[in-house]
Amino acid sequence: MKRFFLILVILILAVTVGEMQSQSITWQKEYQYVAKTEGEVICQTFDSGFVASGLYIHGGYYVIRTDKYGDTIWTKLFYDRNPYKVIQIRDSSFIFVGQASGVNGVFSDGFIQKVSPSGIQIWKKKFGTALENAITDIIELENKDFLCYGGTVFNFSPLMSKTFLLKVNQSADSIFQIYYDSSIGGAGSFSFFNEKRILMNALRPFITDMNGNVIRYSVITNLGKGLVDHKDNSLIFVKDIIDSNDYRVIHVTKTDSNFNVLEERNIKILLRVLKTFDFILGNNCFTICGIANTDIENRIGGFIMEIDSKLKVLSYKEYINDLRVSSFSSIRLCFDKGYATVGSITPIIFGYNNILITKTDSSGNSVLLGIKHTSSEIQNSFNLKQNYPNPFNSQSKIEFDLIKSGNVILKISDILGKEIEILFNGYLEKGNHSFGFKPKSNLSSGVYFYTIEFKTLSGKIIKSKKLILIK
Repeated sequence: MKRFFLILVILILAVTVGEMQSQSITWQKEYQYVAKTEGEVICQTFDSGFVASGLYIHGGYYVIRTDKYGDTIWTKLFYDRNPYKVIQIRDSSFIFVGQASGVNGVFSDGFIQKVSPSGIQIWKKKFGTALENAITDIIELENKDFLCYGGTVFNFSPLMSKTFLLKVNQSADSIFQIYYDSSIGGAGSFSFFNEKRILMNALRPFITDMNGNVIRYSVITNLGKGLVDHKDNSLIFVKDIIDSNDYRVIHVTKTDSNFNVLEERNIKILLRVLKTFDFILGNNCFTICGIANTDIENRIGGFIMEIDSKLKVLSYKEYINDLRVSSFSSIRLCFDKGYATVGSITPIIFGYNNILITKTDSSGNSVLLGIKHTSSEIQNSFNLKQNYPNPFNSQSKIEFDLIKSGNVILKISDILGKEIEILFNGYLEKGNHSFGFKPKSNLSSGVYFYTIEFKTLSGKIIKSKKLILIK
């Protein structure tokens, strides 16, 4: 008997520890130094911590190394113009790419920089022509070489630029550097189909093999930033535009691998800005972060949006810090399926921006700095109407008005609270919505409830009404 209880205790402890390890850690922290900074890039480290960087007001950029709770381990200042990407490589060191001062400080070069796990620069190499250059993306290959994406301006009047693909070895010695047609445009990023093909994002996107040989160009320009959907090798592109009603909206385009447009739509979440944004592969979806000039007066903050391969919005969350202006510039998917973003926030005493890092769970929930909602803002988020007809026999319509866009669950339950059916679970834009409820044949006459859950940053609002089924 004692042995049985001992085994039971061990099993309970194992399950408890497993559950604790699977839980997401969420937090939001502001980082302030002698001169104020603004967050630009972030990556998660092998020990579940983070490395992020932000622009330094007097030139150069700060690098912050944190643990998984956001507590600072070390900070360093490097005197380059700005970073565009940071990754941790197999030997646990960090590789930064970006833009550095060029000849006599007048023009700029692209740079690759290796930093030790403790923040010490190991080496830095510069690349570029005589004018403006930048390296904006990098990946470590299986053989430990690096493949880099960049852009260069080779003529100012008229403005002309080229995109380049750069391959270097572990010491950043050049293996090849290929420049592409000037009509393609400047710097951007890449997305990999597999080990054989690369989508190159630029003004005119194109596809190459791993040696930089062009497979095909897009006949369409200015599609936005693109990612590969590995399920069918289709491509998803995102940008912000001004629509016919003079609203700034998020425009999403889906093409096949030949750049033929399959579908496109405007996501009409009004007054949102994608001028500073990032676009990544998320939790079996595509995830966008950016700046939200929200429906609440004087509230500006970051946002995270998830869309699926059919261009349907799966979730949308705004992260608002009272009246302080904040933004999200870069986002990464974490080991626990949560998200980490880096951006900026104005100090309480107005000045230059501080670095802001936010860690969410897989649903985008986080603990925010100074978040406040008034009761009227929360309780008036939607209006649930009485179903019609009621009582009903074969079908009834359920209608509600959303005062603001958000994530909604609409479900049917019996008088004991047992869930009968979920009519909808997803993101809805503000406005009027209606759903039909057609009960299954095995559902008996009686009193039931329809319930709507509207999720907010501080929790969720639940409202229910009674419906009567008569057969």
